[in-house]
Amino acid sequence: MNDGSATSSYADGMDIDTKEYLKNFVSEALDTLDETEPLVEQFSESDNADAVNAVFRAFHTLKGLAGFFGLATIQETTHVAETLLDVFREADEPRTEDEKTLVYN
Repeated sequence: MNDGSATSSYADGMDIDTKEYLKNFVSEALDTLDETEPLVEQFSESDNADAVNAVFRAFHTLKGLAGFFGLATIQETTHVAETLLDVFREADEPRTEDEKTLVYN
């Protein structure tokens, strides 16, 4: 069970404004992931470049903001996702279900 202690201990040394910015980042990040899910489903279509690019931009933004807050694990994870999405962009072909699943993992 997660009691939030890891998050609160991370934020303990932050001023109130930074804590609010972090709270907004988490909320926006979750919204962004929700918004990209239907786009990832479009990856299996033959004309998927716009969807792949949009998801790439979303992960790129999350990576930058995570770096701002010093959230190294999120920054590293989104970097890996960007690398995978670059492969998808270069190949410019429909993706399999397994490949789409990689984006979520």
